Amino acid sequence: MKGLKVGALIQGFEVPSSRYRILQYFPYLEKEGISCEARPFTESWRDWKEETDWVKTLDVLWLHRKRPNPLRLPQLRMAAKRMLYDVDDAVMYKDTLSLGKQNSRSRRMRFAATVTAADWVVVGNSYLEAEARRHTGRVTVLPTAVDLEQY
Repeated sequence: MKGLKVGALIQGFEVPSSRYRILQYFPYLEKEGISCEARPFTESWRDWKEETDWVKTLDVLWLHRKRPNPLRLPQLRMAAKRMLYDVDDAVMYKDTLSLGKQNSRSRRMRFAATVTAADWVVVGNSYLEAEARRHTGRVTVLPTAVDLEQY
């Protein structure tokens, strides 16, 4: 594993999910000789080329929570040697603050497409495992952990 280069596309450096699902593991991976870098996921098509060029330099793309749109997902998949998709929330539904129905056909379709495109899917609980297994058998449950030495 030494010399492996991992890049994570995250929601943001101050987003709790990004910190607890991705960033807190970087020191442990780096201790094992795995190079790690995180960047906020870009929604802007103007920045896609730069992001895609970066993904091409990685051994593993660690995609966190996002469901790339149907134009972006194939670009990321083609650029990534390996793609790991990490989900800790029911991102296939609208959030509870949304007005109206929580069901969203486009969110479910984008979730299914991202899960299917990934080489492996890591989920935070058994509910998300069941949702992901509807589209792939390559799923592992890894509950969100907190480093007790920091708290």
